[in-house]
Amino acid sequence: MRLFLALSLPAPLRDRLAALCTGVPGARWVAPENLHLTLRFIGEVDGSQARDLDTALAQVRAARLAVTLDGVDRFGSGRVRVISGEAPAALAGLPDPNSVFVGGSGGMLNDILDTVAARLKRGGRIVVNLAALERTQEVYHQLRDLGLSPEMTMINAARGKEFNDGTVRLEAMNPVFIITASREGPANE
Repeated sequence: MRLFLALSLPAPLRDRLAALCTGVPGARWVAPENLHLTLRFIGEVDGSQARDLDTALAQVRAARLAVTLDGVDRFGSGRVRVISGEAPAALAGLPDPNSVFVGGSGGMLNDILDTVAARLKRGGRIVVNLAALERTQEVYHQLRDLGLSPEMTMINAARGKEFNDGTVRLEAMNPVFIITASREGPANE
């Protein structure tokens, strides 16, 4: 089974988010009761791992936190636009970007990076999320060769696993690699 770690949202926040889910003909919106804040995609696990994770998470205690929904209006308002299509072709005709976030490229990552790097405004940034270490070198060097200044970060989480004798070790989970690249110069307006 595929698992992710998420926080449920208070009903007023879920209702407010659900009210934003309009304006895109043919879109399949998530039911309000299924809206959540994903903290970590865990991936494919077996039943034993799922039970271990459930047991470990049941022990987590943390202070309440405030979640504020700000800066998003209805789709089509000018702040957020849904563009149907596949990148990079769907990017044609859009304004040159200040920021681009890439993840799940459908095998078109090199073409997407070529396209957005050519159009990225000065002071702009591209952020690429990768699950496979093998892709990091290729992406890093491609962004550098496109005249950007790349940096790479790895984010990793671990969960505690108890041994029969009661000692606990940390068991690494799959890391995520984040490559950011900036176009030098003052930001364009």
